[in-house]
Amino acid sequence: PIILFIDEAHTLIGAGGAAGTGDAANLLKPALARGELRTIAATTWAEYKQHIEKDPALTRRFQVVKIDEPSEAVAVLMLRGVAGVLEQHHKVQILDEAIEAAVSLSHRYIPARQLPDKAVSLLDTACARVAVSQHATPAEVEDILRRRQALEVEQGIIGREAAIGIDVADRQARVD
Repeated sequence: PIILFIDEAHTLIGAGGAAGTGDAANLLKPALARGELRTIAATTWAEYKQHIEKDPALTRRFQVVKIDEPSEAVAVLMLRGVAGVLEQHHKVQILDEAIEAAVSLSHRYIPARQLPDKAVSLLDTACARVAVSQHATPAEVEDILRRRQALEVEQGIIGREAAIGIDVADRQARVD
């Protein structure tokens, strides 16, 4: 059997038409009522109350399953499962300490979102920054390369001036 997963299910209401008319939710209702379409829909409680609960016909076709935010320990286990995908995508190595820190710090400092989502987002951002910094040339190296290029230009000028008889001994001594 095919199971349809609808994330942000509240967006079905009003999608494609005015709410309660030809929107996507009303197109799905007959198939849901006949049991032909097995569906899992996800949304937040706030969005459920605001959109879905106001449509009793749609509410009857779903069974509410409340899933609480996982504990930090469970979120760490969940993040360990995602870490491999992030490592491959960003081409970085993720230490277990980074996973634990992402869960702990996101839980403490990002109150508006839930675990494990906020920890995954934090870890993904950190991996992206590390990946970018690995490919960037350090400022010291760029500075040395610029100085080297300036010295090469100066050597070229000194060579041309010496060829036409200009005294360049002082400048040559400074460059060397």
